[in-house]
Amino acid sequence: MGNLTPANHSFQLVVASYGGVRISGFADQGDPISYAPNGEDVTSSQGPDGETVINKMAQRNSRLTLRLMAGSGSVDYLSDLYNVHRQPGFRGPYPACNVTDANTGSTITAAQAWIVGAPPVAYGSEAGVVEFVIEGGFLQVMRGALI
Repeated sequence: MGNLTPANHSFQLVVASYGGVRISGFADQGDPISYAPNGEDVTSSQGPDGETVINKMAQRNSRLTLRLMAGSGSVDYLSDLYNVHRQPGFRGPYPACNVTDANTGSTITAAQAWIVGAPPVAYGSEAGVVEFVIEGGFLQVMRGALI
C-alpha cells in the first residue's frame, strides 16, 4: 500500500486579522474559526410544466465566525470596531479581513468585511466564549484542504 505520512496540524499556524490587527485569544472549545457561504451557489427552479432551470447565483457574501475567550484583548478591539461602524453617519470603508492557514496554504480574504451584530453577553463562574460573526464578500483560495 505504500508509505503513509501523517499530516500535521497546529492552530498556531492559523492567523486571522481584521483591519490589519492580528486576532488572538481564541477559545479552546469547538471550532475557534469557521467559514460558511451565505446560501447556495447554484439553485434550481421548476415551472408548472416540469421544466427545470439551473440558477447560478452571483451573490458571494460569506460569514466568518471567530470564537474568542471572554478576557481576550481582541474582544475589546472587535467590540470597539463594531460600535464605531454602527454610528450614524459612518459610511466606511469597512476593514479587510483575512485568515491564513500555513498548515495547508489555505487563505480566506475579503477587501471589506463587517461585524453583523454585538455578541451575546453571559456571566458565569468562569470566563466564557464570545462569538463574533463577520460578513463580507469573501474570496476563498483553497490549497490542500477544505476550510
